[in-house]
Amino acid sequence: MDNARSPRPERRTHAEAYLTLATLQVQSGDLASAEPSYRRALALSPADDVTRAVLAGLVDVLQRLGKNRQAEIFAEKLTKLDEPKLKEAGGSRVGKVENIE
Repeated sequence: MDNARSPRPERRTHAEAYLTLATLQVQSGDLASAEPSYRRALALSPADDVTRAVLAGLVDVLQRLGKNRQAEIFAEKLTKLDEPKLKEAGGSRVGKVENIE
């Protein structure tokens, strides 16, 4: 992690702290507390790698809490965040058939 290049290193640090807190809350079974921690991390997150981890965790918690529609919304955001990576890699490998000899 290179905070020197980030325009707001304290935001990234705070986002990572909330991500860690949310992760610990999930591990201890406190999903109700993890949700707002993930949301706070998301609000503070300036970096894509942190945002991906936060979104993935938030989607998991929302699904486990039965908040499926909200989980779908954040899952779509995660997918959109990953779209540039898929384009750089030549698109999704799903559904492609390759000739393997």
